[in-house]
Amino acid sequence: MQFASALVEYLAAGVAALLWLSPLVQKILGLKVPLNEASVVLVLPMAYVLGIYIDSTSSFLIRALRLRKFHLSERARRILVYILGSPHSGTYDRTVQILSKSPELLAQTMLTYVGRDRIARCMALNSAFGILTACYIRPGDLTLASILVVALLWSLATWHRLERLSSKFKDQALKSLRGE
Repeated sequence: MQFASALVEYLAAGVAALLWLSPLVQKILGLKVPLNEASVVLVLPMAYVLGIYIDSTSSFLIRALRLRKFHLSERARRILVYILGSPHSGTYDRTVQILSKSPELLAQTMLTYVGRDRIARCMALNSAFGILTACYIRPGDLTLASILVVALLWSLATWHRLERLSSKFKDQALKSLRGE
C-alpha cells in the first residue's frame, strides 16, 4: 500500500513537472516529442523520477526557508489567518481516538495525510517553475503568468493548510499511542 501511494504521488508530481519542462525542452533544444503509445511508455518512468526530484527539491527548499525567520506585521498575519484559517486546538482528537484502536489504520491514515502534503508541496514548486518557464517562453503574456501566479499562491496555501493539519494529526496520534 505504501509503495502504491508513493508511486501515485510521485507520478502526479512528475506529470505536473512535465507540463512546464516539455515546453522548455522544446524551446531550448527544438525537440518535438510525438504523443503516441510508445511515448507514454517512456514518459511514465520519466514522470516518476521527475516526481522524486521535485519532491526532494521542494522539501529541501522548504527546510532552507524555515531556517530563516520571517517577521510579518500584525495586519499581514491577520490577512494570512483569514485566508488560510487558524489551527483548531482539538483538530483530529476524535479521529485519532477512533483510529487508535487500530495502530495499523492509524499509520495508514497518517501516510495518507503525508501524501497529501507531498502532492501540494510539489505542486507549489511546479507552479513556481511553470511561472519561470512561461516568462521565458512567452514573455509579456500576462494572462498566462497571472494564471500561474494564482496557481502558485493556491498551491502554497493548500500545502500550508495540509501540512499544518497532518502535523496536528501526528501530534494527536503520538499522544494517543503514549496514552496521554
